[in-house]
Formats: sequence, structure tokens, C-alpha cells
Amino acid sequence: MKSLCLKQGLLHRGVWKFHRTGYPLPSRGDDKPNRFLGLSEGCLPNTIHMPQNKILPYNPKLKPLARKLRKSMTPGEVLLWQRLRKRALGYQFHRQVPIYEYIVDLFCHELMLAIEIDGKYHKHPEVSVADLERQQELEDLGISFLRFEEMEVRLNVEQTIQTIEGWIALNAL
Repeated sequence: MKSLCLKQGLLHRGVWKFHRTGYPLPSRGDDKPNRFLGLSEGCLPNTIHMPQNKILPYNPKLKPLARKLRKSMTPGEVLLWQRLRKRALGYQFHRQVPIYEYIVDLFCHELMLAIEIDGKYHKHPEVSVADLERQQELEDLGISFLRFEEMEVRLNVEQTIQTIEGWIALNAL
């Protein structure tokens, strides 16, 4: 995986900002590395080493639909999102992400993991076949999939989270 060295930038609203240019760094009053990212080997002093996510192709025409879908999530998607947001499992997930010609329910760039929550609509034979074709195309881009039934998530979100944590433990670098 490629990596990126970033210089620590200004503190804004309690969050350190980073930039790629060589502007002077503000003094923090200590010589400690950033508590989240840490200094890495091979980087210049006062730089932060971050893994660079793979850029995935997507159709820009899907962005308005993705925004609309974020506003009208199913109850299962909402429950799972509440448990995954704000790096709750140590990784950042995004909702309704356009990738290639499709939109996935939840996606983590760092893990290249897509999570799909299938409702009753997905049980129709034609839809199931289309879902598998779609999944195969995205897997060809290096994306892994976890699929859950809507009712499974709604009735037992803890089991769903444990399944995701298990996948992360086995597959995270």
C-alpha cells in the first residue's frame, strides 16, 4: 500500500489539520508525535505518515442519488451506521458510497470493505442475480463484501457488529 507523509498544520476547533506543503509548523509546546497517527520511519521530522487509500472509479452522476439515499436509510442501515460511525471499530466507514457504476450501503476505504444490508426486495430471483453480478464486478476492483439481511441487523445488531469485528481481525493489515 502506498503511503503519504503529511506535515502537521493548524489546530482548528480542537482538530489538527494536515497539509502536503512545507508551510512552517505551529509549536504545540511539546515534541510528541500526533497521538493518533504517530511519526513514522523514513519521514522528515514534524511529518506524519499515513496510508494512502486506493482511489476507486465512480460515476459522478451517482452522487446526487447517494446523497438522497443517505437521507432515507432503512432502519437496519441506521442501526448499523450508529454503531460504525466515528471510527467506533477503529476504521472510518462511509454511507451510500458510489463505486464504479453502483452505490454500496457502507464502505471502508482503509479495509476495502463494502457492507450491504439486503431487505425483502433483494430476495427476488432477478435482483439476487443482479446483486451477485454487481458484487463480482466490485470484487474485481479489490473490494471485499459482507452481506446482512435487514431483519438480521434490526433484531441482533450486536451479532452483526461481532461478525464485522471478526472480519476485521482476520483481514486487516
